Amino acid sequence: MPSDIVCAILKCNNRRNSGFSLFRIPEEPKLKFKWMHFLENNEFSRDKNELDIFLCQEHFRDEDIMKSDTRFRLKKGSIPFSVSSVNIKDKIPAVSILFYE
Repeated sequence: MPSDIVCAILKCNNRRNSGFSLFRIPEEPKLKFKWMHFLENNEFSRDKNELDIFLCQEHFRDEDIMKSDTRFRLKKGSIPFSVSSVNIKDKIPAVSILFYE
């Protein structure tokens, strides 16, 4: 994985080499659909191959991210929810309410 990965959301300038965790689109079809739905509803870099699309930690709720040794990982089933969560104190999911399982 390249060291200088950039978040796919165009309004977000977060990069891995600036200390942000970035997460690749999941392979599981239902979860992947939810991530793609989020991306389609937001401006994102469309010139990338699907394998090269990453979202930074700012687009997930804090409780969806867990620390493992020196890495951060997403909990199973986590979906992105916010484009501008940096200044939001109480993060409320905007997309997840659309999907009930």
